Amino acid sequence: MSLFRLFPAMQLLARQRSTRIAPSVMAIMPAGPVRGRRSYIRSTIPGIMPMRHFSGQPSTASASTTGPTETCPHSRRCRIVRSRESSNMSAPSRKLTESSTSPTECRPYNQRNRAMNGDQTRFSLFTEGDELFESMLRDISSASKSILFEVYIFRSDRVGQRFLDAFAGAAGRGVDVRARLDAFGSWGTFPGSAHDALRRAGVQLKWYGRWSWRHPFRYGRRDHRKLLVVDGEVAYLGGFNVGEESSRTSIGRTRWRDTHLRFTGRLASRAEQLFHDFEERRECGKEEWVDGSLLLPNYGVGCRYRWHCVLRQHLGEATKRIWITTPYFVPDAATQRGLRNAALRGVDVRLLVPGKSDVSVVQWAARLSYESLLGAGVKVFEFGGRVLHAKTIVIDDDWASVGTSNLDYRSLFINDELNLVTRSSRLNHELADVFLDDLEHAMRVVQKPRGKISLLRFAQGLIGWAARKWL
Repeated sequence: MSLFRLFPAMQLLARQRSTRIAPSVMAIMPAGPVRGRRSYIRSTIPGIMPMRHFSGQPSTASASTTGPTETCPHSRRCRIVRSRESSNMSAPSRKLTESSTSPTECRPYNQRNRAMNGDQTRFSLFTEGDELFESMLRDISSASKSILFEVYIFRSDRVGQRFLDAFAGAAGRGVDVRARLDAFGSWGTFPGSAHDALRRAGVQLKWYGRWSWRHPFRYGRRDHRKLLVVDGEVAYLGGFNVGEESSRTSIGRTRWRDTHLRFTGRLASRAEQLFHDFEERRECGKEEWVDGSLLLPNYGVGCRYRWHCVLRQHLGEATKRIWITTPYFVPDAATQRGLRNAALRGVDVRLLVPGKSDVSVVQWAARLSYESLLGAGVKVFEFGGRVLHAKTIVIDDDWASVGTSNLDYRSLFINDELNLVTRSSRLNHELADVFLDDLEHAMRVVQKPRGKISLLRFAQGLIGWAARKWL
């Protein structure tokens, strides 16, 4: 582990007493006896999945639902300023099926979908980097007022150079171009020459989270968001960074598998507002539903653990299915408990994780947690042939999420993230179709009889789990 990787660990240790998130390894084990271990098999290489276009109309069955009161150990950081439209709404007091270590309850977020009002959000779903990059560059080239861009990793390779040229060209024709890169994620991939070229072209480039000897613990908190907003009318959000690793043209069939979303209308305007709010470090304010969708940040005192609470709430409410795709599966004990409880009450819980990961230690930790999930009936699949980097969740037929959050400690409790939560049944079904397509190129993890797991694999799992909060 490099020296830079230790800084997140230092921050976590400093915050350990206040957050109280230190579940032991035993917390992931099932309540009953464990019947065996698991094995996994390599799979084939997937092909190309097309871009999908559809409108984001919410499901009518859920248009007036409100969420239940949830028991949350981080309630003081899960507070919410309700929107004016929902300030007089009351939420039922039914609790989640899972238990909590704190008697304090945190209020759920407002789930009332606003009327369409003729301004229906249009979504375009991307699973191929080449198609996504071409679409983003077209919108950048047509920008007339503003371009707002932030990303965790920006590589100045052939793909990155096209974006640099597009940003410089837009600034040259008078467009207000603002870019924000994470100082750790883009460290070593974005040379000073590219930085100087953008500055000379008139691009306002800022680095998030530079190292400071005065505030060393702040270095562990990263800007993990991937957002592009053009003229306040078109926005992109998802898991793709900028680089050749996601381009079939550049590296062929071994390109990374990721998911990104393009959306328009008032939801894009909301994304523009959140970009500026983040830059000025404002409080999260009210959570605004737009055409059945919500952009949910997790920064600031009021939003630090917001995504964690929302996710736990819906794991507890699910009645039909929970299909999760995540590249890094190292969740806290409460999230794992929510998955197990859902499977035990008959929900179809499926977890799609990488068979090949770019961070081996994270995969060690993930595989150690399979044991308790499999014992409860959770179906775990490992994606083969390519690195899986998509971050999507499908729950029942009318709730879905696409964004930048992994299902790990850093995304749940430390990093700055941004996720789209939607009641659009169409987006739910499209993401479900993509999930099923991915399963065709994955192998289901099955349990082995006790004692069949190698000592090396078990030791690797313990190392990964011990380091899960530092990665």
